[in-house]
Amino acid sequence: MASVTGLVDERRNADALLFALRLYNVGVSPHLTTWVDLRVVE
Repeated sequence: MASVTGLVDERRNADALLFALRLYNVGVSPHLTTWVDLRVVE
């Protein structure tokens, strides 16, 4: 459990996040866009 807490802390303290993902119909998956929208609002 300690390693999970460390990973969460690293993500929260990161200056940027890098996502490697597939493009669907020349666009980003709606699941990822929804996740990003929810994170930006917080």
